[in-house]
Order: sequence, then C-alpha cells, then structure tokens
Amino acid sequence: MNQYTGGVKFAGPGDSLTAAVSSPRGNCLGFWNMENRKMLAQHYIHDVSGIAYDAQDRNFFVTTGAGAIHRFNTRGHEVSRYRTIAPNHLLATN
Repeated sequence: MNQYTGGVKFAGPGDSLTAAVSSPRGNCLGFWNMENRKMLAQHYIHDVSGIAYDAQDRNFFVTTGAGAIHRFNTRGHEVSRYRTIAPNHLLATN
C-alpha cells in the first residue's frame, strides 16, 4: 500500500463486517473480514481510490483516476467493471 490509504468503507449495518481499503500509491484494493481479522481478497487496480457501498445491492463501488468503476461483493469478488469518466472519489447517499 506504500504507506498510503485513499479510501476506507465498511459494509452497512446488517451486512457482513467487511472493510474495503484502497491505496492509489500502492495500486491495490483490499477486503477484510473485520470479525475474524482476515484478508478476504486483494486486487491490483491502477490508481484506485474512491469507495462507496450500496447497502441495497450489498456491493462496493470503486473508482480509479482513469475513470474506471469496479463493483465488488462483500467477499471481495469483482462483479463487474465499467469504463466511464467518473470522479476518483465517491459519496454514497440513501
């Protein structure tokens, strides 16, 4: 992670206690189960930073500086990837 965190987001109430952590300097995204303190998954994603969580779909949305949007489930598995012009930081609203 090169001693830098770009974003941290936890799964919402009622979901598994998963944390997603991005590091644009390290070009990596990690998912942790906070109950047992174990890493679930790690992904190499260039310039990854923004993270939002959709409690209704139980998915994390992650953005990069190049405008990609990645969607992951609470186990850290990638569900889909989009190419768009998106901001590198996200804000989730209900």
